Amino acid sequence: MPVKKTLDIGTAREQAVQFITTNKKAIFIAGLSILVLGFLLVIAAMYYRNLQTNALEPNVDPNYLVLPEKVRTTDTPANTAPSLVDPSVDPFAGPMFLRGIIRGGKGGNLAIIETNGTTFIAEEGSSIAGVWSVLEVRSDAVILIAGDQQLQLEFGGKMSSAKIETQNNAEGEAGIP
Repeated sequence: MPVKKTLDIGTAREQAVQFITTNKKAIFIAGLSILVLGFLLVIAAMYYRNLQTNALEPNVDPNYLVLPEKVRTTDTPANTAPSLVDPSVDPFAGPMFLRGIIRGGKGGNLAIIETNGTTFIAEEGSSIAGVWSVLEVRSDAVILIAGDQQLQLEFGGKMSSAKIETQNNAEGEAGIP
């Protein structure tokens, strides 16, 4: 038959007091370590929550813009240089400016084009102002097409426009004589 041990509350209290008095330093360090660990966990949780909030709402601060917002309007319209845009393509089109080129990356080169107070971040095949299509993004220029018009934008506001000759136009079959 097993022997049952009875626990005397007075004896248990004495043993606990004796353990605490002999191990004061270790108990103090263990308690302090638990508090510091809890404090660090709270700070880490707050930091992680802040990262998630910023990832979901990147435009919290109105002073910066996070790419890849591909079309944005600016407060002031572009410089008022003469436009080489063919009025038959868009009679209200203002001048376009090549503001930057981002080379490389997963999707290829990107062109930053500004026209009529709107900035476009465009890759090959993208539409600009609903009229122009990006044909090619070079290191120093971007080639745009609209119908039979081709436009080359360069840095510094330089533009050159040309009419694209189709096979029908070259043979004289299309158009009014």
